[in-house]
Parts: sequence; C-alpha cells; structure tokens
Amino acid sequence: MLRIVLIFFFVSANVVATPNIVVSIKPIHSIVSNITQGITTPKLLIKDNQSPHNFHLKPSQMSLVSQADLLISVHPSIEEGIAKALDNIDTQRKLYVVEKSTQPLNEKHKEHKEHKEHRHHEEHKAHEEHRYHGAHKDYHIWLNIDAIQKFSTRLTNKLIAIDTDNRLIYRSNLSVFNKKLDTLKTQIKKQLLPYQNTPMVTYSNAFKNFIQTNQLNTLAIVVNNHEQKPSVKNILTARKIIRSKNAQCLVSTIEITPKRVSNIIENFNMKHESIDIIGFKQTQGASQYLALMQNIANAFEKCLK
Repeated sequence: MLRIVLIFFFVSANVVATPNIVVSIKPIHSIVSNITQGITTPKLLIKDNQSPHNFHLKPSQMSLVSQADLLISVHPSIEEGIAKALDNIDTQRKLYVVEKSTQPLNEKHKEHKEHKEHRHHEEHKAHEEHRYHGAHKDYHIWLNIDAIQKFSTRLTNKLIAIDTDNRLIYRSNLSVFNKKLDTLKTQIKKQLLPYQNTPMVTYSNAFKNFIQTNQLNTLAIVVNNHEQKPSVKNILTARKIIRSKNAQCLVSTIEITPKRVSNIIENFNMKHESIDIIGFKQTQGASQYLALMQNIANAFEKCLK
C-alpha cells in the first residue's frame, strides 16, 4: 500500500514539474506547441483580434504572465503592450524569438518614442524615397522559416534546461518539426519561383522577412510601419514608382483600410492582396503556423500571378 502511495506521489510530482509556458502571439504559440507536444500545452496570451502592438493586459492575462515558468515573446519592440510586464520578469523566465540586445528596455522605448516624434534626417530621407532595403528593422521574424528553425533549436535547449527529464521528447519533436519546415520551405519557394521577377510594392515592411527569403522583386515600400498613415508625398512617390516600373501587385496587412489602398493603386491595372500575417481567424495549435505560412504564400501567388 505504501509503495502504491509513493508511486502516486512520484507520478504527481512529475506532472506538476512540466513547465507552465505562456506565449505571446498565435504563430509563435503554434511553433512552441510543436516542440512541447506530448509534454505540455502552452497557453496563448494574445487572442482574438488583439494587436500585439498596442493592446493592454487584462487581469486574467497578468495572472498568466505571473504564473508562467517561461514566457515567450517575439520582442518588446513589436509587442509594446506587454513590454513593461516583460521587463519585470526574471531573465531566466523569458525567451525572445528575436534575441534582445543588451540595451535597457526603457532606453529602447525612449528611442522608439523619439523616433516617432523626430526622425533622423537620413532615415527620413530613406523613408521618403521608399527604398526597400533602407526600411526599419522588421520584427515579423516568423515569416522567415530559416529564422524559425534557428529559434526552435534555441527553444528546445531552453526547455531542456528547465525540464531535463523530457529532453528526449523535446529533441524528437524538434527533429519532426524541422522536417515539416524543410518541406514547407521547399514547397513555398517552388510555388513563388515563377514570380521572382514580377515587380511589386508593399504597403509596409511587415513582409520583409518573407520577401527576402523567397527573393521576390519588391520595388518599394509605402511606409515603414503598417500602423503609420502615409503622407501625400508617400503616396505620390509610390504612385510614381508603380507607373514607371509597371508594378503588378501591392500587398498589405489586414489592418490597412481600403481607402488607403485605393489612394495608392487607383487607376492602375494592378492587383492588391490584404494578408493576415498572424492568423487571427485560424484555430490555435501546432498546425496553425504551417497553415499560416502556406496561406501567405498563396496570397502572394494570387497577387503576382
């Protein structure tokens, strides 16, 4: 009888010991779910149609954060709504998809605010000229499958460090997930290969990772940040590029209103695709990221075809 009781408590202790993982947004939650399958199910922090840029944590979300053994976030610069909460969490209890610099977070926010209010002359000039390669840093890193494979390895090592007993399962899950990502990567590149020379314009730099990975021909961006309203000069410059280079396609994220799109492409014979890069309407889970990336590839093909 005593032996049965001891076994019960031993098993219970192991169950309790599985890490409580909280992930900020749906695509990253899906990636983490692939690595933790068979061990634990991560909790999703930002649900529904909440924007990671400017949402505010509710009491229930604050509770999730405080109870997490590991909180996984893309980066405070893109998830400003949880930046303060992230800054208050011990380093060992958080993991960034885009590795964070050693610069203090409050200085980052100060720079970000100053950047919005007073752009540096050279950055402003590059912005006005709509040079794609001069665009600001893009934190939509999940649109780059190569980068996600590297992150998945970092994640696996982090999980093994806090949950050594399940190391073999984490490593096995990583191997399976990498194979799926390799297949998806090859499939998307093959799908978009015929359109690599088709001239296109993007509304913002949100697609930079996807475009560079698949070597697509982006002539320009209209604005650096997809939450930014284009100026008259932005619009006129974009229209001049579209006209002179015969751009065939404009892609934007779903936050961009039809009016803003119309201001750019009106009277031009070009297609437009509004793309959900987070997968707001998709069901969360391990398969969400793979489906999201394929949906994005399909949208690009439809626009460029």
